[in-house]
Amino acid sequence: MEKSCGVILFTKKNGIKEYVLVMENSGNYSFPKGHIEKNETELECALREVYEETGVKPKIINNLKRTIRYNISAKEMKEVIYFVGEYEGELEPHDKDILSCKSYPLDASLNLLKFRQMKDLLIEINMLLEMK
Repeated sequence: MEKSCGVILFTKKNGIKEYVLVMENSGNYSFPKGHIEKNETELECALREVYEETGVKPKIINNLKRTIRYNISAKEMKEVIYFVGEYEGELEPHDKDILSCKSYPLDASLNLLKFRQMKDLLIEINMLLEMK
């Protein structure tokens, strides 16, 4: 099973939560994430990848982590562990494989995300953040 880690990254602009989406080479939007490297913890991987893809260092929200799994081929599964983090400042991607990196309000984020599992994940995280 292939394993990646990432961060569902958010900020507040004028009191409204916005979520960071990156456009990958495939043209699909996703949360910042990447492959785990040898001797790296899940959190270390997530923080490294989010910095490479967005240029920010988020404040991770403890006890808020989700895992999704999906097929990447007929024979192979992928597991992605997402942490949740808040950031301040400007987005400045350092990864040449990222076509765009921007924050969007919830509705726009849901419209840009292609996969149902990603939309459901964002809806759940948004709901949990509203309760905090």
